[in-house]
Amino acid sequence: MDQLTIWHYLVMLILVALLLALVVLAIFKPDAFWKLVIIIAIGSAAPLSFEAVNLIAKLLPASQSVSEAGTVSASTDVLAPASGKAVPVLVDQPPPVKPVQPRPSNPDAKFAQYSAPGCQLPGDVDKFNHLNFANRLDLALKLDCVIIPKGTEVILLDTLGDLGQFIWEKDGTTIEFWSRAGNFRYNFTRK
Repeated sequence: MDQLTIWHYLVMLILVALLLALVVLAIFKPDAFWKLVIIIAIGSAAPLSFEAVNLIAKLLPASQSVSEAGTVSASTDVLAPASGKAVPVLVDQPPPVKPVQPRPSNPDAKFAQYSAPGCQLPGDVDKFNHLNFANRLDLALKLDCVIIPKGTEVILLDTLGDLGQFIWEKDGTTIEFWSRAGNFRYNFTRK
């Protein structure tokens, strides 16, 4: 064990004096004590985070840098303490693949956010929704309406208040319908 230098003793003396000063402050002025504790906590956050990074750097293998610590490397086996058996666990797996939005065939196309009714007449959109919410789907289906599936590509033709007139290309035929404009949105992943 190395011998302590005079500077080590001086630092320890200062730390003990600060600790005693905090105790005296806590006894005589509790409000000032808590303000000082908060200031010390905020002031020590940055140096502590740098020390944590240095500690991680010391624990990593020499060939791996701190910036590569979160990247994929080899898998490891982990012992399960309850059973005592070695259970292979893949620690570093690639992240899950995000679903890709379909590329629009038309740059002005919108996509259905969820299944939505599309009706021949603008007044039938509210009728369909009210009948559907009243559990009278049998009457709602008698209207001249279709259900536009989620993710369907449509093109906005016109708007009337919060309604939109759209066209939908389905199996080579063009279906023209009215629906709530909020049911459809642009594909933001297009270039």
